[in-house]
Amino acid sequence: MSLLDLSAAFDSVDHDTLLQRLQTSYGLGSNVVATVYGDDIQIYGFSDRSVVDALQERLSVCINEIFFWMMSNQLQLNPTKTEVL
Repeated sequence: MSLLDLSAAFDSVDHDTLLQRLQTSYGLGSNVVATVYGDDIQIYGFSDRSVVDALQERLSVCINEIFFWMMSNQLQLNPTKTEVL
C-alpha cells in the first residue's frame, strides 16, 4: 500500500478524471485500487505471491507517474507524509 499526501491544491483536480487516468494509462484496474480522500491518495493492490514483484513494480511506476504528472500540473506531494507500506 502506498499513501500519498498531496498539497491542498489537489482539491482542484477532478478526482474521477484522475482515477480514470490511473486505470486507463497504467492498467490499475481489477487488482489495484486507488482511493482519493480530500488531499490524500491511497493506492493498494493484491496478487498471488508468485507475481508480487510485478505488482510492486506497477505500483512504483504509478507513484512515479503521479509525481511527474503533479509536477507538470504545479501540484506537490508532501514527502514527509507520503509512505509505502
